[in-house]
Amino acid sequence: MVPVLANVRTTVIGQREKVDLSIFRPSEGTLASAETGTRDVYFDGEWRKARIYDRDSLPLGAAIEGPAIVEQSDSTLVLDPGTTSRVDEYGNIVVAIDQTPAAN
Repeated sequence: MVPVLANVRTTVIGQREKVDLSIFRPSEGTLASAETGTRDVYFDGEWRKARIYDRDSLPLGAAIEGPAIVEQSDSTLVLDPGTTSRVDEYGNIVVAIDQTPAAN
């Protein structure tokens, strides 16, 4: 019988150079220049017009209100109606969600 290696687990401990997070700083364009179009999207039983944005073109401080879609090569962010977001200094999209309960 030939031995078979099924699993190998390793741990590496070390130090690396500090990463300069400014490399993630957003572009200096405008929110309007990051917009690539619109699309009809179905939310809460109705079709709504949502703006489409290119993620790599969003500028620092850009405020996006839902409904909106942010597209990038490996991911898509859908912002529901009532949500707002802002691009921080590291390029993160920070999303705020309205916590008001829906009326029944």
